[in-house]
Amino acid sequence: MRMVYLDESGISIKERFTVVAGVIINADQQWKIVEKYVQELIEEYVPEESRAGFAFRGTDLFHGAKVFDRRYYPRERSREALKKLLRIPAELRVPVVYGYHDKSSDAEFEKAGSARQVAAVNQAFTYSLCVVATERYMRELAEPSEVATLVAENNDNAHKAIKLIHAFLKDKNPHVKLVHLSSYLKEIGGSYLPISKIVDTVHFASKNEAILLQIADVCAFIVRCFLEKKPHAEDFLNAFTDNTPSLLAPSKTGEDDDPAGYKIFGFSSRSTNSASLA
Repeated sequence: MRMVYLDESGISIKERFTVVAGVIINADQQWKIVEKYVQELIEEYVPEESRAGFAFRGTDLFHGAKVFDRRYYPRERSREALKKLLRIPAELRVPVVYGYHDKSSDAEFEKAGSARQVAAVNQAFTYSLCVVATERYMRELAEPSEVATLVAENNDNAHKAIKLIHAFLKDKNPHVKLVHLSSYLKEIGGSYLPISKIVDTVHFASKNEAILLQIADVCAFIVRCFLEKKPHAEDFLNAFTDNTPSLLAPSKTGEDDDPAGYKIFGFSSRSTNSASLA
């Protein structure tokens, strides 16, 4: 059984890309190990008085905010913690998938309504691309008998839209159209739709309730840094990719740079080799 934890980065209109990243955990073999690793990092880097209900967030660690306010907490130490979190997928052999959407290239989302509604639909659409990547991983790289279930961060704004689009991906509500993107999703998803290896509905939790969402958070953050070519991110990209950031380049569904798509990055459960599907 695989448990897939998904979180987003870049839902603000100020950011060019929205990214939803997922970490694919073998529940029987990896869950306890990864949870212990994250908990140890909390104990190492978070002041004792702030540990109750605490959750790591990539943006806080990188910029020095909230608990890691750089006026009181050394920036080099918060960034050291970020690097250790980013190394988890490679060190503990946790596969990562992500979906992305370049918001500057698609005016369709503006038809969703208010800024709040546009943000929700954008997140749900990007979520769907990450789910396609997860489905592909489960069909091609996981053991044939395995299935997966999804846990996403609880975002009240996008909750309903994600539920609707998840039903569409399972072909249980084929008439759902979010900003007329159903045909686009079918084009990108191809033979991986409807999803069949992902069972049950999508479950929602907060980062402090489902601790492994914190890994998905930092993964989504660093992928967005890669896509947006953010300055000062090289060390973190190297930590995440074992010094090979080019492995993060998204799969292409057309001849030109695609405004939306997905990527599988990590390790296959059927071998000890790196698995990065094009």
